[in-house]
Amino acid sequence: MKHWTVCLIVSLGMFANMLAAQDQLTGYHSVACIKIQPGKGAEYRQFVQDFSSKVMQASVDNGDLAAAYLLRTVIPSGQDARCDYVAVSVYKGAPTAPTGIAGLTKILQRAGLSISAADYIAKRGTMTQLVSAELWRNALQVGSLEKGDYLYVNFMKVHNATDWINLEQKIWKPMAEAWVKDGSMHGWNVNQLVLPAGTDLKYQGVSIDVFPSWDAAMKAQPVADTFKKLHPGMSLDATFDNLAKARDLARRELLVVEEKVAMKMTASQR
Repeated sequence: MKHWTVCLIVSLGMFANMLAAQDQLTGYHSVACIKIQPGKGAEYRQFVQDFSSKVMQASVDNGDLAAAYLLRTVIPSGQDARCDYVAVSVYKGAPTAPTGIAGLTKILQRAGLSISAADYIAKRGTMTQLVSAELWRNALQVGSLEKGDYLYVNFMKVHNATDWINLEQKIWKPMAEAWVKDGSMHGWNVNQLVLPAGTDLKYQGVSIDVFPSWDAAMKAQPVADTFKKLHPGMSLDATFDNLAKARDLARRELLVVEEKVAMKMTASQR
């Protein structure tokens, strides 16, 4: 519980991992996997509306974070779901040190909330359990992530990180750009796990496919046709063989964006 209280106060109880195209992505973001206590789903959603979303907004407005997201896991769900919600905090630069109780008190005050930091933590603790906390770095990005979007998170067991990123950039990024341009996707990105690290991990990276609606997420992308158009003369089978040598798909999940708070750009930044 102490780890959840101190190390993830910066995360504000919200989610992996993307900024909209107009919100300059700086690289690092923390990801918190949250499980909801049985029968507490509606109460947690109300808590997010009354408290956590305002804390997110205050933190971004103050410049503590570049953006914050809350994602709800759609499939899998129930007891088999590792996370019911995924909270992401995107840093403006390098990851910041945990702020502790004093930092949360200031954030609550900036948000105009009268609840104390201790009561905020205690109330959240009656509804949630922290499953894991991870630090990630963005490697590639196309498009954006908006409230209401559906996204597939593809967890990768990486065998060769350099080959994997190169193939994602050379093969998949141009295809994602084409799908974002035609409106069938909102975004795509690739992230690498920073911490925890080591050879004993089930995955070391993710690719994320972002769709503007449920129907779009359920519609198969024309992979073969797009590949042939954008990579003439290349073999699809050989390319997928090379991808398999660089990484394996360990797990795939479907999530939906329930909350998004991002920095507002000034006129000079546009």
